[in-house]
Amino acid sequence: MDLCAYNPRVLGTPRLKNDGDSDVISLLLSNTRGLIETAVGLQVRDEHELCFRFPRFFPALPIEGYVFPPVFHPNVDPETGFACLWARSSPGDTMVEALVRIQKVISWAGYNVQSRHVLQPKALCWLNATERAWDLPLSAIPIALPEGLLPRPANFHQASGRRRIVAEES
Repeated sequence: MDLCAYNPRVLGTPRLKNDGDSDVISLLLSNTRGLIETAVGLQVRDEHELCFRFPRFFPALPIEGYVFPPVFHPNVDPETGFACLWARSSPGDTMVEALVRIQKVISWAGYNVQSRHVLQPKALCWLNATERAWDLPLSAIPIALPEGLLPRPANFHQASGRRRIVAEES
């Protein structure tokens, strides 16, 4: 089953290209609120361009996820849009898991506070602030998964209202 056709309000039509060393899949993610840092402060954005890079030696090397423009989030590089999706990568990691995880990152439904995964310390400080303009997680229409495509549990913190729940490490 085509996951994008199963989620027409959330996932756009994927585009595939090869950049010489890897395959890259790009698509639009809609109906997922994320924060963008601008000159006038944080702004909400509902649509995000995603790119997933499958390195030459995939699955021995993990899928890389990118979001454009880069969202304000501890696990997203503010320059490149690289999103740290995997606490530990595995040859069994799939595109479906990468999509679900990057949506959770964008909407602040998931984050990893371990120092090696923090790419925007400013966003982590903002997360830990007692007063914020937005409650977390931000709203998103979750990516619906047909039976048989359920992802494994995440290895990062998951936001639930104003408190953090730590997912079990696997």
